Amino acid sequence: RELPDSSEEWRSVRYARAINTVFALDRAGQVFSWSLTDPVRISVWKSNEDRHGVQFDVSPTGENLVLDVRNQDGSVRNLEFRHGTTTTRFPCNVVFALAHSPDGRFFASNYEKNIRVIDAVTGTLVQTLVGHRTTINDVKFSPDGIHLASVSADRAVKVWNWRTGRLVWSELAHPNSSHHVAFSPDGETLATTGADNMLRLWRWKLGAAVLELPLVDWPTRQLEFSNDGKRIVVIERDQARIYDSSPVVDETSQARAHQ
Repeated sequence: RELPDSSEEWRSVRYARAINTVFALDRAGQVFSWSLTDPVRISVWKSNEDRHGVQFDVSPTGENLVLDVRNQDGSVRNLEFRHGTTTTRFPCNVVFALAHSPDGRFFASNYEKNIRVIDAVTGTLVQTLVGHRTTINDVKFSPDGIHLASVSADRAVKVWNWRTGRLVWSELAHPNSSHHVAFSPDGETLATTGADNMLRLWRWKLGAAVLELPLVDWPTRQLEFSNDGKRIVVIERDQARIYDSSPVVDETSQARAHQ
């Protein structure tokens, strides 16, 4: 289905599976939502700020929405969080990474070189994850909500037990910056992309790289597994491409990648 046109360029898209609804952020900072079961129903939400960032995320149920906003001269930045009719703001710096937990109760974002996990209902900071050496580019919760994956300009991909703050696994995923990360639906596999224009799959519990594919275009903007885990959708520049994510692993390729 083709979504209605916007007068502004589209910046980012999210899909709330629980309510079968697509959310999209345009260049003007407006968030549109379209119900795929009721295509006539279109709603729009816009921050009260005059300017805006380019990052947003929506919870799986569509109840919570968080948007990177800033004031007119760009001197003050906030994460603007909407829960129902309530709007809350959290001070932030430049936002590159935003993600909700599967139950929608928490969201994570980069803050300088660290990751903040915030209770989306109370607005309380519940955890700060420290370990990356520079800018964090993307974060994702695992499907069971126990772990959080992150990638950074320091080249690393990391998996955390975010409740305890413990780093579970870390690897240098790409020779230069690591850009995006996604969990497979069963949580056993991680996909990453980086500045080397490669897509890599990791069986992170084994510490093994199981698949490496060159991407067609650069840069990557989003990365998601299909519901059955057999495909990966990668937004490359202005095109969406689908890659086969079935790992082809021989006995010798179990060795740890990028020693």
